[in-house]
Amino acid sequence: MDFIVLVLMSILFRYLKHWKVDHNGNIPANYKEKREFKELLKTGILKKEKNPEIDEDEENFDEAAKAVNTVIHKTSIPDNTMKLLSDECASSLSSKSKGFWVIANAVKQFVELEKRLPVEGLLPDMFSDSARYVELHNIYRERANQDVEAILKTVQQIIESNNISRDLVTEAEVRRFCKESRYIRLERGCSLIAEYGGEGNDSSLQAGLEDPDSDALYYLVLRAVDRYTSEFGSIPGETDTEVESDTVKLKSIFTKLCSEAGLHPPPGQDDHIHEVCRYGGAELHSVAAFLGGCAAHECIKLLTGQFVPIDNIVLYNATTSNVSSFKV
Repeated sequence: MDFIVLVLMSILFRYLKHWKVDHNGNIPANYKEKREFKELLKTGILKKEKNPEIDEDEENFDEAAKAVNTVIHKTSIPDNTMKLLSDECASSLSSKSKGFWVIANAVKQFVELEKRLPVEGLLPDMFSDSARYVELHNIYRERANQDVEAILKTVQQIIESNNISRDLVTEAEVRRFCKESRYIRLERGCSLIAEYGGEGNDSSLQAGLEDPDSDALYYLVLRAVDRYTSEFGSIPGETDTEVESDTVKLKSIFTKLCSEAGLHPPPGQDDHIHEVCRYGGAELHSVAAFLGGCAAHECIKLLTGQFVPIDNIVLYNATTSNVSSFKV
């Protein structure tokens, strides 16, 4: 089924039907076809000079043409949503399951039955008189309420069949889940114990090492610095006279670290190790301020439950102004 965001539905849908007749039932799928579809839309515009009875050119057609690239595409459920609904926690519920996964299971059942996500209930801004806009908005809201009611019934059935407390899930939580289901994501990081204990995702780190635009190599060198500090009780290169000797020690630790993790660093590791020893743990105010801002943003994301947190390592190279992110 074609998914048309219902902004200017009457215009887009009407002309889309004409298009599909001449294109074997297909919708515009590429840049060339969408450009042709825009031209088709423009043929319906009534110009004021040719139609004195209208007050102005029909702006809705111009708006519809501008929206073609973003609102006409195949119906699909985002991969991030499907990943969450297919998670083991959403499939295997018990009396100890959290309310979030109870809702996820109910939405999963809804998707399997309806082949779509619940309607958000929001209507984007558009050119329209107030009466028609309010009427269309009410249609959206009513359908969204129907979807929420259906999912709420499923939630109650899940709660009863799994002997879960009725207070675990509220109607407000179900409504929010339905409203944001298209944008919801599941992110699982790893603990510091898993990261430093060698239980992380080494394949992702190895991919970062093979990426010339990534600073994954610096991450490994900094891990080696942590181990150096634990072994020798000081920061490598803390004094100028120790830079060369500490570079040799740090290289030995770095090689051992990579061997333990089964990683193969690319050429250039000697330069990275020497550079880290050369700056001797110095902290620049500008870099500290940047990283402090990043940490503050992550705290806000976690506290508010909004936006997508970093998953799970981010490394800032102030020399090149490059930011790399990878998962371990």
